[in-house]
Amino acid sequence: MIYSAFYYPGSLNQNDLIVRDNRFYPGKYAETFPVWYKYLKNNFPNEKILMFYDANSPIKIDNYKKFFQGDELFCIKELTELSGKYFHTIQRNLYEGLAHAYENNEDFFWIDNDTFLNTNVLNLIKNHDIFVANLNHEQFTIDSVCTFISKRRLHDLDYLNNFNLKNYLRLILKDAPPDVRAHTFHEGGLYKLFCYGNVTSSTNINISHLSNYNNFMKFLYRNPLDCEEYANLIEALKNIITNEQLKNVELDFEDMYYECNI
Repeated sequence: MIYSAFYYPGSLNQNDLIVRDNRFYPGKYAETFPVWYKYLKNNFPNEKILMFYDANSPIKIDNYKKFFQGDELFCIKELTELSGKYFHTIQRNLYEGLAHAYENNEDFFWIDNDTFLNTNVLNLIKNHDIFVANLNHEQFTIDSVCTFISKRRLHDLDYLNNFNLKNYLRLILKDAPPDVRAHTFHEGGLYKLFCYGNVTSSTNINISHLSNYNNFMKFLYRNPLDCEEYANLIEALKNIITNEQLKNVELDFEDMYYECNI
């Protein structure tokens, strides 16, 4: 089971420039979804993919159902409890994934919807309770870009009286201060909760995080797909950087919690 989430705030076709903290985030565009989906199916053809969908998403899933129509291993779970009022979408999505894996006694294997993988990381996680693309002990972080936590590790604290991981995480999501929620459901928090004992990490995998424009473009050129969606995405991304609004925006930067091998 691969977990991810469908949440795209903008569209290249609508020329919605997604700039945050002076950085351009090409992975936040809905046009990346069809290409992301095809890459994932190429590299994990036999794995079931569960995507959480927030009806509050600016881009609606109905526009993209044609890409996975008839795919019995791909399913969407629409989330009725919307994020935004009390917590961020990514926090709620990670909670939903962890809770689903915990309740169904499954491994938690998360791949962000703005992360492309061309490596079968399933071969790398054997005999480990946790696997991440890059584990930063100095920052005490696990980046949610690509994270595996075994079902055994998820249930390690069940021996405590009245402890239930789903309930514990939900209390944090609903009632904890914003900084505690952010640290629990993003970089750092997963490390503190689960990262002890049998752990491994690797940067020697073919992966690209779409928050880095130049690395993402190199990845796409190096791993072309023979489909119209791929060609359209490449052309749109090539053209958008000439936009006047992007002149002073940082396109190439190092992600503190993520190391990309090019």
